[in-house]
Amino acid sequence: MRLIGEALTQTPTGAGIKQEGDALVAYLYERIFSLLAEHRNLQGITAPYAASESMATYIAKLLNAHQTNPGAVLQHLIGAKLEIRFADQPGIVRHHSSATADVQIGRLGDFEIGSTVFHVTKNPTNDHFRKAWQNAQNGRKVYLLVPRQMLTATISLAEVFKEGFTKKVDIHSVEGFVTQNLDELAVFDRDEALRQLHQLLTKYNELVARYENEPSLKIVIPDFGVSSTAG
Repeated sequence: MRLIGEALTQTPTGAGIKQEGDALVAYLYERIFSLLAEHRNLQGITAPYAASESMATYIAKLLNAHQTNPGAVLQHLIGAKLEIRFADQPGIVRHHSSATADVQIGRLGDFEIGSTVFHVTKNPTNDHFRKAWQNAQNGRKVYLLVPRQMLTATISLAEVFKEGFTKKVDIHSVEGFVTQNLDELAVFDRDEALRQLHQLLTKYNELVARYENEPSLKIVIPDFGVSSTAG
């Protein structure tokens, strides 16, 4: 950029030429910073893993690491979790872009499996509560999943929205919902649970590559300190 500026100072100083030079410098600055931003985004989501911390704590770090589209991170983590849980039933879990509205395709929530509906959100609104309540009233089992830091507030707001809401809708943290299932699949073996976590993040990245057009949503998978296969 310094060389560009020096080169432009050697050009004639007519008003028209100066305007063209200023415009060129502005354009080059914009492109350079745009390329730097793209390079940063291609690195994906990074969150430090510590063996002394729980898996739920690591998942929480992931949820807080992407500020521009946290809803997509939530959605595809749950989607990846369901894919692993129902790996023996290909196609049972339907996925969509985070930009796809429920009304566009007539779905009841973010995911539907059998008679169960999953609503996933970082900041629940009255619309989330309304749809979850309506699904429950129609005889469906309903999960409302939010980040752990929003769990207490969500339960309180849900009861304000409709008395008895929490008796009909299961409200859980995303972190707890994901890690409990990984522990169960691992038969509560720590190393196997970490292998399941690696599989979860791999599946998540596959979903992001397929349904999103935002490389920064991919997760840089850390070394969890276990071999990729058991035994």
